[in-house]
Amino acid sequence: MALRMSKRLQKEYESIQKNNQEIKVLLPNNDLAFWHVNFMGAKGTLYEGENFTLQLRFNNDYVSYS
Repeated sequence: MALRMSKRLQKEYESIQKNNQEIKVLLPNNDLAFWHVNFMGAKGTLYEGENFTLQLRFNNDYVSYS
């Protein structure tokens, strides 16, 4: 994994873990480039109370979109 990408993802991961109680990020196999993002459906919507998990994969180009 590219160093810039690794540093950025580590910073964003730590920020989410520290500052956001509605979203949880898990790192399968401790891989910063592959996230499982868990969250509950928004109140007042059809999805209220439902648990969702997104899988995100980041490649070395991720830092270019900052």
